[in-house]
Amino acid sequence: MSYLSEDTIKRAALQFLKTYYKFRPRGLGETIVSTDMETQSGVIADAYFSFPKEDGSQFTATLESTSIDVADEIKYSLQRRQLLWDSFAVGAVVTAFLLAFLWAYRIWDLFNIGWALSVFLVFSVLSIAVFAFQQIFKTSSRYRYIYAIEQFKQYHADEQWIAFGGDVFPVPDDPYLTELKNQCVLNGFGLLQVSKDEHLLMLISPAREEIFAHRRKNFNFFNHPVAKSLQFDRLGQNLSTVPRNFQRYNRPFMAQAMI
Repeated sequence: MSYLSEDTIKRAALQFLKTYYKFRPRGLGETIVSTDMETQSGVIADAYFSFPKEDGSQFTATLESTSIDVADEIKYSLQRRQLLWDSFAVGAVVTAFLLAFLWAYRIWDLFNIGWALSVFLVFSVLSIAVFAFQQIFKTSSRYRYIYAIEQFKQYHADEQWIAFGGDVFPVPDDPYLTELKNQCVLNGFGLLQVSKDEHLLMLISPAREEIFAHRRKNFNFFNHPVAKSLQFDRLGQNLSTVPRNFQRYNRPFMAQAMI
């Protein structure tokens, strides 16, 4: 069975972007259309579309293309360590406030009930708070890590798109696709689906308003020579089969540990 390659998806999506932005108001200057662009920090954009706006600033749209070979980059993975650290941090705060309340109203007094019962009380409250937090928030998008979404958050672009082959999600109610749609809407990213005949369906359009309010860094993109050279090696292996670290944008736990 043949599958849509990443290059095919990229080509079809880039052609769509050309049409989509064809009538967007723009100023004088060159329109840049390219593939496999990279920032100094190692963030790679599979497709890059840029043109000058009427006010003289540069409009930039980037795209991540995903074939079935690298489907893990748009399928969420549960961040259990993040959930555990968050639950312990929240549980510690809840425990501290609750015990402070009990002590203030003389409901709990270490010298009256003793060390053993006090330690048991502390760990009981902490355990209940941790368990309750995990049960309530384990389905939150915060703990459903999607590599492509997190990579988009690393840099500023006016509009960002994810394009995937129709064979990546074989059924329309796939829970991974549902979560991908939810996070695209939440973050203002566009979503495209490419069928086997290269027909393109826009599932979600990107937000026209800036959602991140200048919280992302501006990076300069340049041609990615390594990607170009790896695109086809002597065995005919394309870029989509090159190993990628899909967990590189996991959040740190320093703040939770300090709490």
